[in-house]
Amino acid sequence: APDTGWFCWSYSQITIRGRDMRFWTLRREPDMKRFALATLAALSFGLPAFAGEQFVDATGYAVSGFDVVAYRGLDQAPVGGVQAAAVPGRADITADYNGARFAFASEANRAKFLENPAHFVP
Repeated sequence: APDTGWFCWSYSQITIRGRDMRFWTLRREPDMKRFALATLAALSFGLPAFAGEQFVDATGYAVSGFDVVAYRGLDQAPVGGVQAAAVPGRADITADYNGARFAFASEANRAKFLENPAHFVP
């Protein structure tokens, strides 16, 4: 049978009142459609991994210069409550990652960030 891409030729044979009838039909190939949708879904899950460089605002730092390590350690208030204020980083304690400069409140936080930056970046 000729190959037509998303469609395929199907050979069918049926018996009606003792007579064999044979014919070719053109039908949409459902397996290819499922394969295409599964491939598209798998690729879309991976797209956030290619998000690119971190956003740097007018301060010149990622996340407006706040310490991302200290932020992870803040106590979270219940929904609707007042959240703890973010800890500002210092201009003399920085690290570069993924095209952005991050500021930290202490050398210890900077060292912790450098151990696993992907854990702390937004």
